[in-house]
Amino acid sequence: MQLEILPGQLVLLAQMPMPVSVNRANRAMVKERKNYTTQDYLTGKKPYYPAIRKDTKAMAYKEEALWRLRCPGESWHAWQEPMAVRAIREDLGLLLDLDVWEVFDSDRSDADNRLKDLQDILAAHLEIDDRRIAKVTAYKLVRPGQAPHVIVRLRIAMPYNGEMERVNDLLEQLENERVGRYDRTIETTDTGTVTSATRAIPTRR
Repeated sequence: MQLEILPGQLVLLAQMPMPVSVNRANRAMVKERKNYTTQDYLTGKKPYYPAIRKDTKAMAYKEEALWRLRCPGESWHAWQEPMAVRAIREDLGLLLDLDVWEVFDSDRSDADNRLKDLQDILAAHLEIDDRRIAKVTAYKLVRPGQAPHVIVRLRIAMPYNGEMERVNDLLEQLENERVGRYDRTIETTDTGTVTSATRAIPTRR
């Protein structure tokens, strides 16, 4: 049966506690290379290599999120459209738009600090590749006294027809304005005098 899915159709809506900051979730570290040999040394391979350590709180948050998105409770609220979820699993050509509202109790956090982990969690919950989230829009709200949390909305991606053309037109317009300003700076200011940008260098005889 072919499912009729329309652009903009709601797939998932959820309110979740604030995820762990990416600054804490992913920490740089070095790990000792096992079975380091003389051949490794001679070929320039270092005995240590860079690695990323996932914070235990971030890992615990992801596990709880995957559970609570299926079984909401307490500070977790979630709703999803079963037929839309089925459609995006079956039709790999469908893309998604993600809207995120981040509610903080102060202005100390960045708006995009937690987006990557949120994408990973939502994609894992829907059992899809997170690359299918084609557009992400984040809104930062500061509301003192409120518990920090996020509200996420996933929808079938709206068509982007014409957006690239409008951007290209804007870039062309700005480039023409920039070139025009540059041309004006190299015009002669007095008879026989030009700016340093175009002053001719005399040749030696």
